[in-house]
Amino acid sequence: MAARLRVGLLAADDDVRFGRQQMIDSLPEFQVVFEDADGISALNRLPDATIDLLLINHRLLSIDGIAFIQRVYDQLE
Repeated sequence: MAARLRVGLLAADDDVRFGRQQMIDSLPEFQVVFEDADGISALNRLPDATIDLLLINHRLLSIDGIAFIQRVYDQLE
């Protein structure tokens, strides 16, 4: 069996994350392994996460999705 892609989900709305998690986990080649509603919390947890794909909603708690992406890039530099 091929390895499953590990997916992270970021969205402020619990129902949005739940629905996406259900859809993604129903596909045999994907598995949700990381979830967060808060951008700052996710930034703190990401270095310890093993994720292949990160799905980011534009609405997050504390910062928006665009600011989140900018901070990830800043941390990589």
